[in-house]
Amino acid sequence: MGTPQRVFNLLSAPAVSVNARFEAVPAEFKGEDITETVLGSVGVAFCDVRGGMIQFEIDVANGDISTRHLESMQPTTRSNQPLGNRSVGDRLKAAGVRFMHEWYECDLRWMACEWREASADTMPLDVPMLPRVRTGFSRIKLRGSSAQLEISRHAMVRLGNDTQSTAIDCQHFMAWPAALVACNSLLHGIAPYNFKEEWTLILAASSLRPGRDFFYFAQVDVPYIKHSQRDVHGLLGQRAVLSVTNDQVESNGGNTRGGAFAEHLNPAESSSSGMRSLDDTGSGTIRVGVTAQGNHSKHQGEGMIHGEYSEYMVASLAEHQGFRFSRFACAARN
Repeated sequence: MGTPQRVFNLLSAPAVSVNARFEAVPAEFKGEDITETVLGSVGVAFCDVRGGMIQFEIDVANGDISTRHLESMQPTTRSNQPLGNRSVGDRLKAAGVRFMHEWYECDLRWMACEWREASADTMPLDVPMLPRVRTGFSRIKLRGSSAQLEISRHAMVRLGNDTQSTAIDCQHFMAWPAALVACNSLLHGIAPYNFKEEWTLILAASSLRPGRDFFYFAQVDVPYIKHSQRDVHGLLGQRAVLSVTNDQVESNGGNTRGGAFAEHLNPAESSSSGMRSLDDTGSGTIRVGVTAQGNHSKHQGEGMIHGEYSEYMVASLAEHQGFRFSRFACAARN
């Protein structure tokens, strides 16, 4: 579902709206378990407690995030509210929206990965800081008075291709014994099967280039929405309402997934990469070729939505009104 390079409304409710741009999966990242299109950059709008609305956008290609406040809902009278040098989190907090930004970070000292809260939302996500390695995977949690959203930035990873592979030199990891052991285990073919893929990606991450070796895409989950189903629409939102309470959301750490979003917006949920070859060159260098793999998602046909999917197409990530099925409406600033 979704026309590449076009923006569609995914969720429209009285106080929250979610748009996303669909992207075609490049040929070099395609696999038999990957859908033809995935979600790219995402735009979100919440009603601002001060009046008007606060808009949030994430550029999935580079991880950049931005916000702006609009005093009026009318397109002809929109004006941006100056936000100064405050952080994205502070801007959203002032609008009544809770914000958490995390990236998935690996550490060469113990060859393990974990989610870490971002120390500064302006810091590039893809710059390696050895011995820590940032993979480019990140997630953002937004919580307004009527809805909680989770936007995850995933990646399909390519370590080389059919003619050229990525080289990993074990001597680069002399300072970190765990990484050196893992590298040599891969080199000599004795690494535990369950860790081959993970170790290869961790060791290669610092030498990969985002524009060449990664293809980023988004996943949107809606753990909680306050409105009844009749007030929730959008391409997928019309089937997204679950009987999830605030207490359940908090106790589960916001990991409860919402209806159609969990079912249809995970074209490659694992976003993992399968190892195709591992050759011993005899010179302390591992050469690997990896292609992206993932879980195939079900498609939602037009028979499962009101009208035709083209009626959910909008002009941009920032357009949250003006289409047939919009439910989003905020009071103007007094």
